[in-house]
Amino acid sequence: MKRTASSSFFIPILMLAVLITVPSHLLAAGAQNVEVRLEGSRAVVTFDIPGDGQMDVAVVFTDDRGPLKTSMKSLSGDVGKGVAAGKGKSIYWEFLKDHPYGLTAKVLKAKIDLTGAKDRKVLTPVKGDKMIKIKIETSQGVIMAELDSGKAPITVENILNYVRDGFYDGTVFHRVIEGFMIQGGGFDENMETKETLPPIKNEAGNGLKNVKGTLAMARTSVVDSATAQFFINLVDNGFLDHKNESPGGFGYAVFGKVVEGMDVVENIGKVKTGNFRGFQDVPAEHVVMEKVTVVE
Repeated sequence: MKRTASSSFFIPILMLAVLITVPSHLLAAGAQNVEVRLEGSRAVVTFDIPGDGQMDVAVVFTDDRGPLKTSMKSLSGDVGKGVAAGKGKSIYWEFLKDHPYGLTAKVLKAKIDLTGAKDRKVLTPVKGDKMIKIKIETSQGVIMAELDSGKAPITVENILNYVRDGFYDGTVFHRVIEGFMIQGGGFDENMETKETLPPIKNEAGNGLKNVKGTLAMARTSVVDSATAQFFINLVDNGFLDHKNESPGGFGYAVFGKVVEGMDVVENIGKVKTGNFRGFQDVPAEHVVMEKVTVVE
């Protein structure tokens, strides 16, 4: 399926304000350090959830004329059921062209509601050999990858839980940069996000390097924020390796490598890309992960 990528657009907003409302019986578990900022056509809300449990997160944006239910669209981040407690939780929203007031809001407010997490599916931990193989069937061909559960046990268990649940089937490689990497595992063909399990611990310090053909976890600027998205290095990317314990030097956790189909990976890395719904480097023609399975 082919589509035309469109450029992001600018939204004039003169002032940002944040409102936090929490059910009275959960005031002790309210979101903290809430911030709202604009990034091109996106609004980004970041906040901390204290404690040890998980919370359901709901966000409603309003301006001086009322709710913006038809003018903004959730893109990615920690939103929905079972968000784990922690710092730097992020929710990304995009302003759409059908804003009922012409995108001239003077005040943008983000209302964050937290409630106790509802029941959600958490898959059984994966056990088995240290080296586990998966098959990634894409619209461009088949990629075989070997995952190192000895060096990256938390990351591999996380990936295999998604694989065995069929999570990746129908997702796309949504970010492709020639001479750098291809990234996928979080969006469908309409660039809609899928509900993920809670973020995992970053295992970038496991000694594995971001060399050509390796698989590594994508994340935000928060060290322990990886969920389902991963990328495959097209070249040696040493600047992504673990250097120290600081947020800027922690690096990106490598958890496996391509053992067959590197030509497929390289071909994906050469597809035509553009801007689409606020995202850059999106393939002009969908590159789909049609099916991802564990090779038993």
